[in-house]
Order: sequence, then structure tokens, then C-alpha cells
Amino acid sequence: MFLRLFENIFGYFVERRNNSFDLNRIKQYRGKIPVISIGNISVGGSGKTPLTIELAKLLLERGIRPAVIGRGYKRKSSGGIIVSDGKQILSSAEEAGDEMLLIAQKLNVPVVLHQKKYEAARIVEENFNVDVILLDDGFQHRKLHRNLDIVILDTKTIEKPYLLPRGRLREPLKSILRADIICLYSENDYKEIAGLIGNDSEVFYISVKKDGIYNLEKYNPVACYSELKQGKFNEINFCENLNDNEKKFATLSSIANPERFFNSIKEVHLAHSFIFQDHHQYSENDILKIIKCCKNKNINSLITTEKDAVKLYRFNGFFKSNSIFIYVFSIKIDILNFQKLTDFVLRTIDKT
Repeated sequence: MFLRLFENIFGYFVERRNNSFDLNRIKQYRGKIPVISIGNISVGGSGKTPLTIELAKLLLERGIRPAVIGRGYKRKSSGGIIVSDGKQILSSAEEAGDEMLLIAQKLNVPVVLHQKKYEAARIVEENFNVDVILLDDGFQHRKLHRNLDIVILDTKTIEKPYLLPRGRLREPLKSILRADIICLYSENDYKEIAGLIGNDSEVFYISVKKDGIYNLEKYNPVACYSELKQGKFNEINFCENLNDNEKKFATLSSIANPERFFNSIKEVHLAHSFIFQDHHQYSENDILKIIKCCKNKNINSLITTEKDAVKLYRFNGFFKSNSIFIYVFSIKIDILNFQKLTDFVLRTIDKT
């Protein structure tokens, strides 16, 4: 009962804020560079960061220079920060946050942070010569005008369409009427929301795919920036390691949807799972506790996510000295009808 009451109160203020933008009572910042927003309407992981990376790659392959901007959730810094200038990484995981540093490592583009994302757009305009700005997690940041709104909806959000704090929604499902592109994980999801999709909106289906498994020791955040784009990293033969009777595996993650991570490695027999809150910044004390638990359970191999790897790399010496190997599981977003999405995005940029 109380959750429903608080949900109604939250919904009132969300509706009021959206109306202020719809009626132009709050002015948007409209910059000189076109903006593409990649976002969602719920808290937790839905695939925004992998989709942002794939979209940036799409643009780069066609000679279009993007920059990526965001907030840098749970970073230990404030104000405007240039995480990458497109040539080198200038910030740590603590300063930039895990997702934005991961984007900087995987892309040869400027990455800029500010709590007020429209201010990040200004920093890009003042410092970089780019053709388009990708706004990570930007659907609710209506202060910044965007030329294209991409929204990802996961099944869990659609099945329980309740606003915070009763559910996971940041705003009502009907808000997807603002979206130009809606990305779904299944056709069943489409049936549930068909009546809420605008006449001019396009629907695409996406899925999460494995993109490689690497040893953390080789996953150097500094080397990664130049070597990954040159194709120097070779995927380890993980299947051989699975059949090694001397290896005992556990997972280590601090992501919003660990179940999706577990499902992607379901062929692995896990002795334990270390699960931390989403975006958790690992401390030395955390690492020592993990190592102690591994020793007690005879675990000698940990499987982690790329988002965690950017934060764990500085502790690799601790794991190595205790004969604990860490494997980094990389994912990517696979887009059905990729060419159609490409054409849609390029048309949007050409119009500006």
C-alpha cells in the first residue's frame, strides 16, 4: 500500500517535469552538433553501454566522427572531465566510473563527463572536432536537445511496469512515445507495448552475444586502448580451461543484472559467486576478502565482466601472487536488421 502511494507521488513529479519540457516551460540546450541519445526508462542494466559502443563503431566505419558523453555514475569526481581525447585515456575508473572508462577503452573517440550532460555536450563542442554526440543513458536528460532518441526496453521492465519505488520504472511506459527507435529483446515484448509505440517510431530486436574471453593480465587498460583496435588480442581457448580438472571457477561481478551474466556462462560449473552492488568501486579490503574466500573454497579462477575488469585491473598483482586467475568475459549487442538501423541513423545525421 505504502509503495503504491510513493509510486503515485513519484509519478506526479515525473509527469510534471515532462510536461514542463513538452510545453517548453523548461528550455533545452540545443548545440551545434547533432545528438543521438541511447537510454531506457528503468533502473538497472538493459544494454545501454554495449549498444552505445556498437553505434559508435557503426559511425566510425562510415567515416563519421562521434564523441560520447555521460554522467559517469558513481565516479569519485565531480564537474566536467575528459576521460579520453580520442588519442589517450586521461582518467581512472575511480574518476570516470566503470561504464564510461570501458567506452573510452573500446573506442577511439572523445569521451566526456558532466553531472549535467548538456554541459558535457558544451565541452565537446569547445574542444573536439566531431560530427555527432552519443548521449549515454540520456532519455530522461531532456535538458539537452537530441536529434534521435533510442530507447531499450528489457523484458523485466515490461512484465512489471511499476514506477519507483514499487518497481523499476523511472517514468511511465507511455513515455516511449517520445522515442524514435525502440530496441526490444523479444517479439513477445512487442505485443505487450504495441499500443504505446508512436506512428513514426521504428522497432528493432537486439540480443546479447559473447564477444571474447580474455585473461585480466592481458587486459591492460592502457594497452587495451591501442591494441584492441589493432586486433592484437586473441581470445583464450576457454573451453580447454573448462575441462581442466585443476580449475575451480567462481564469478565476480558488480552489475545490475548478474543473472544475464550467469546465463551467458551457464556451461561453467561455479563453486561460488561474488556479487556486489551495481557500479561498486572495489577497495583493497574487498579484494583481500575475495582472495581469502577463494583460498578457503580452493577456488583458483574467477570469471568477471568487462565493466568489472576496468576496476579490477589495478588489483591484478594481488590475485596473481595468490595464484588466482581472472578471465574477462566480453559481450556485445547484436542488432537484427542492422542495415536498416544504420540507414535510419545516417539519415538523421544527414538532416542536421
